[in-house]
Amino acid sequence: DKKMEREIKKKEVRAQVDSLFDTPLMAKLVLGRAHWPKFSDEQKKTFTELFIKALQDSYFDKVELLTDEYVEFDKPESVGEKIQMMTYIIAKAKRYKMMFKLYKKKDVWLAYDAEIEGISFVRTYSAQYDEFLQKNSPKDLLTKLREKTMDVPEELKAKKSTEKTAEPATKNTP
Repeated sequence: DKKMEREIKKKEVRAQVDSLFDTPLMAKLVLGRAHWPKFSDEQKKTFTELFIKALQDSYFDKVELLTDEYVEFDKPESVGEKIQMMTYIIAKAKRYKMMFKLYKKKDVWLAYDAEIEGISFVRTYSAQYDEFLQKNSPKDLLTKLREKTMDVPEELKAKKSTEKTAEPATKNTP
Protein backbone atom coordinates (compact mmCIF):
# COMPACT_ATOMS: atom_id res chain seq x y z
CA ASP A 1 0.00 0.00 0.00
CA LYS A 2 1.90 3.02 -1.30
CA LYS A 3 -0.39 5.37 0.64
CA MET A 4 0.36 3.76 4.01
CA GLU A 5 2.78 5.65 6.23
CA ARG A 6 6.15 3.97 6.64
CA GLU A 7 5.88 3.50 10.42
CA ILE A 8 2.40 1.97 10.17
CA LYS A 9 3.62 -0.35 7.41
CA LYS A 10 6.63 -1.28 9.53
CA LYS A 11 4.39 -2.09 12.50
CA GLU A 12 2.18 -4.34 10.35
CA VAL A 13 5.15 -6.16 8.84
CA ARG A 14 6.57 -6.73 12.33
CA ALA A 15 3.26 -8.18 13.52
CA GLN A 16 3.29 -10.61 10.57
CA VAL A 17 6.92 -11.56 11.15
CA ASP A 18 6.28 -12.11 14.87
CA SER A 19 3.44 -14.51 14.11
CA LEU A 20 5.44 -16.52 11.55
CA PHE A 21 8.98 -16.63 12.97
CA ASP A 22 10.34 -18.03 16.24
CA THR A 23 12.67 -15.08 16.66
CA PRO A 24 13.79 -16.02 20.20
CA LEU A 25 14.96 -19.38 18.83
CA MET A 26 16.69 -17.59 15.96
CA ALA A 27 18.56 -15.43 18.48
CA LYS A 28 19.76 -18.53 20.32
CA LEU A 29 20.76 -20.25 17.06
CA VAL A 30 22.70 -17.16 15.95
CA LEU A 31 24.89 -17.26 19.05
CA GLY A 32 25.11 -21.04 18.86
CA ARG A 33 26.52 -23.53 21.31
CA ALA A 34 29.85 -21.73 21.39
CA HIS A 35 28.55 -18.38 22.63
CA TRP A 36 25.01 -18.75 24.08
CA PRO A 37 26.30 -20.32 27.35
CA LYS A 38 28.74 -17.42 27.85
CA PHE A 39 25.85 -14.97 28.23
CA SER A 40 24.17 -14.47 31.62
CA ASP A 41 20.39 -14.89 31.74
CA GLU A 42 19.95 -11.11 31.65
CA GLN A 43 22.38 -10.79 28.73
CA LYS A 44 20.50 -13.55 26.86
CA LYS A 45 17.24 -11.66 27.35
CA THR A 46 18.80 -8.36 26.21
CA PHE A 47 20.55 -9.97 23.24
CA THR A 48 17.31 -11.63 22.15
CA GLU A 49 15.41 -8.32 22.26
CA LEU A 50 18.15 -6.44 20.38
CA PHE A 51 18.62 -9.20 17.81
CA ILE A 52 14.89 -9.43 17.12
CA LYS A 53 14.76 -5.67 16.55
CA ALA A 54 17.75 -5.82 14.17
CA LEU A 55 16.26 -8.80 12.33
CA GLN A 56 12.87 -7.12 11.98
CA ASP A 57 14.48 -3.94 10.67
CA SER A 58 16.55 -5.92 8.15
CA TYR A 59 13.52 -7.91 7.01
CA PHE A 60 11.41 -4.75 6.73
CA ASP A 61 14.07 -3.08 4.57
CA LYS A 62 13.78 -5.96 2.11
CA VAL A 63 9.99 -6.09 2.18
CA GLU A 64 9.84 -2.34 1.65
CA LEU A 65 11.57 -2.79 -1.71
CA LEU A 66 8.63 -4.86 -2.94
CA THR A 67 5.80 -3.32 -4.95
CA ASP A 68 3.30 -5.05 -7.26
CA GLU A 69 5.03 -8.43 -6.93
CA TYR A 70 3.43 -11.78 -6.46
CA VAL A 71 4.55 -14.90 -4.67
CA GLU A 72 4.73 -18.48 -5.92
CA PHE A 73 4.99 -21.44 -3.57
CA ASP A 74 6.54 -24.86 -4.17
CA LYS A 75 5.28 -27.88 -2.29
CA PRO A 76 6.81 -28.04 1.20
CA GLU A 77 9.69 -30.48 1.53
CA SER A 78 10.03 -32.59 4.67
CA VAL A 79 13.47 -32.73 6.23
CA GLY A 80 13.12 -35.04 9.21
CA GLU A 81 10.55 -33.42 11.50
CA LYS A 82 11.07 -30.04 9.88
CA ILE A 83 9.81 -28.47 6.67
CA GLN A 84 11.49 -26.35 4.04
CA MET A 85 9.15 -24.07 2.09
CA MET A 86 10.53 -22.67 -1.14
CA THR A 87 8.87 -19.51 -2.34
CA TYR A 88 9.58 -17.20 -5.24
CA ILE A 89 8.96 -13.49 -5.36
CA ILE A 90 8.23 -12.48 -8.94
CA ALA A 91 9.20 -8.89 -9.64
CA LYS A 92 9.38 -7.33 -13.09
CA ALA A 93 10.10 -10.64 -14.85
CA LYS A 94 12.70 -11.66 -12.27
CA ARG A 95 12.30 -14.51 -9.81
CA TYR A 96 13.87 -14.19 -6.36
CA LYS A 97 14.23 -17.38 -4.37
CA MET A 98 13.29 -17.46 -0.67
CA MET A 99 13.33 -20.56 1.49
CA PHE A 100 11.71 -20.71 4.87
CA LYS A 101 12.84 -23.40 7.32
CA LEU A 102 10.07 -24.36 9.72
CA TYR A 103 9.48 -26.61 12.70
CA LYS A 104 6.33 -27.45 14.64
CA LYS A 105 5.87 -25.84 18.04
CA LYS A 106 2.62 -26.57 19.89
CA ASP A 107 0.69 -27.43 16.69
CA VAL A 108 1.93 -24.29 14.89
CA TRP A 109 4.58 -24.21 12.17
CA LEU A 110 7.14 -21.46 12.83
CA ALA A 111 10.14 -20.38 10.79
CA TYR A 112 13.51 -20.59 12.51
CA ASP A 113 15.49 -19.38 9.50
CA ALA A 114 14.97 -17.78 6.10
CA GLU A 115 17.25 -17.85 3.10
CA ILE A 116 17.08 -15.19 0.43
CA GLU A 117 18.81 -16.29 -2.76
CA GLY A 118 20.61 -18.97 -0.73
CA ILE A 119 21.82 -16.62 2.00
CA SER A 120 20.67 -17.69 5.47
CA PHE A 121 19.77 -15.05 8.05
CA VAL A 122 20.89 -17.32 10.90
CA ARG A 123 24.20 -18.42 9.36
CA THR A 124 25.10 -14.91 8.24
CA TYR A 125 24.41 -13.22 11.59
CA SER A 126 26.04 -16.17 13.36
CA ALA A 127 29.28 -15.74 11.38
CA GLN A 128 29.32 -11.99 12.07
CA TYR A 129 28.65 -12.34 15.81
CA ASP A 130 31.08 -15.26 16.13
CA GLU A 131 33.85 -13.18 14.58
CA PHE A 132 33.07 -10.31 16.95
CA LEU A 133 32.83 -12.55 20.04
CA GLN A 134 36.18 -14.20 19.25
CA LYS A 135 37.83 -10.92 20.30
CA ASN A 136 35.17 -9.26 22.47
CA SER A 137 32.83 -10.01 25.35
CA PRO A 138 29.06 -10.54 25.37
CA LYS A 139 28.81 -7.14 27.08
CA ASP A 140 30.69 -5.54 24.15
CA LEU A 141 28.32 -7.14 21.65
CA LEU A 142 25.28 -5.86 23.54
CA THR A 143 26.79 -2.36 23.59
CA LYS A 144 27.32 -2.47 19.81
CA LEU A 145 23.77 -3.67 19.23
CA ARG A 146 22.30 -1.02 21.56
CA GLU A 147 24.26 1.70 19.77
CA LYS A 148 23.29 0.21 16.40
CA THR A 149 26.94 0.38 15.37
CA MET A 150 26.98 -3.22 14.22
CA ASP A 151 26.22 -3.29 10.52
CA VAL A 152 23.78 -5.64 8.86
CA PRO A 153 25.97 -8.35 7.35
CA GLU A 154 26.92 -7.55 3.75
CA GLU A 155 25.35 -10.79 2.53
CA LEU A 156 21.94 -9.67 3.82
CA LYS A 157 21.94 -6.22 2.27
CA ALA A 158 19.64 -5.80 -0.73
CA LYS A 159 21.20 -7.23 -3.84
CA LYS A 160 20.20 -7.87 -7.42
CA SER A 161 19.45 -11.42 -8.47
CA THR A 162 19.62 -13.22 -11.76
CA GLU A 163 16.40 -14.44 -13.29
CA LYS A 164 15.37 -17.95 -12.25
CA THR A 165 13.71 -20.44 -14.53
CA ALA A 166 12.34 -23.18 -12.26
CA GLU A 167 8.59 -23.61 -12.43
CA PRO A 168 6.81 -23.69 -9.06
CA ALA A 169 4.02 -26.11 -8.17
CA THR A 170 1.54 -23.54 -6.85
CA LYS A 171 0.94 -19.85 -7.50
CA ASN A 172 -0.63 -17.33 -5.10
CA THR A 173 -0.96 -13.62 -5.61
CA PRO A 174 -1.15 -11.13 -2.75
